Amino acid sequence: MTQLKRGKARIMTAYMVTALIVVLITVLALVPSGPATPVVGNDKVGHALAFFVLVLPLACVAPHRWLAIWLGAVTYGALIEIIQPLTGRMAEMGDLLADGAGATVGIFVAIGWAAWRGKVRLA
Repeated sequence: MTQLKRGKARIMTAYMVTALIVVLITVLALVPSGPATPVVGNDKVGHALAFFVLVLPLACVAPHRWLAIWLGAVTYGALIEIIQPLTGRMAEMGDLLADGAGATVGIFVAIGWAAWRGKVRLA
């Protein structure tokens, strides 16, 4: 397999993994919560972790597109917060801030990893 084909395969894989993560986050964020729904740990940590994982696949294969990836993730988080009241859940600004924080850390980790591998220069 040529290097160009491997690069395209990595990008397609990253898109597919990201799409699966989006589906999972969407289901978890929009399923109505009832009194029997247990909340384990801190809700904001869960939001940050979900969005950290969300940005990693694409940011690792295309660190130079970090801003578009970050903006996409934060916009997606905002849309979830807008839609949640329609499903019986509460929208919270704190959730959106946690989403943005997780996405930011994920972008930094991906860029750092790419720099360590010599795939992008930081200076």
